[in-house]
Amino acid sequence: MAAMDYFDHATAMTYCGDEDMWKTILEVYVEEGEEYLTKIPEAAKAKDYHNYQIMAHAIKSTSLNVGAVAMNAEAKEQEFFCKDGKYEEVDAGWEKFMEDFAKVLEAAKEILA
Repeated sequence: MAAMDYFDHATAMTYCGDEDMWKTILEVYVEEGEEYLTKIPEAAKAKDYHNYQIMAHAIKSTSLNVGAVAMNAEAKEQEFFCKDGKYEEVDAGWEKFMEDFAKVLEAAKEILA
């Protein structure tokens, strides 16, 4: 998959306005995302669903801002599993969620390079 396949340019421009702002926000997305790649597995393994939900919500929002529409949907699903008390869904899906998020972050790094 090409790096831009992870992002919907029109959505990104709706939230960011122009290419320069998009790339600035994308840089922050990558920086914060790297932290989530560590913190979310820790929360999932500790069954700390409250903090997991907060972090999934953050990924949901920031993903939409940068145009990562599929990641936005996946993060929303994880957030709502927590909200709805479907913790077995979180336990079963957090690793794939993080694998997919890591791919989006790598794509973002390619775009920024």
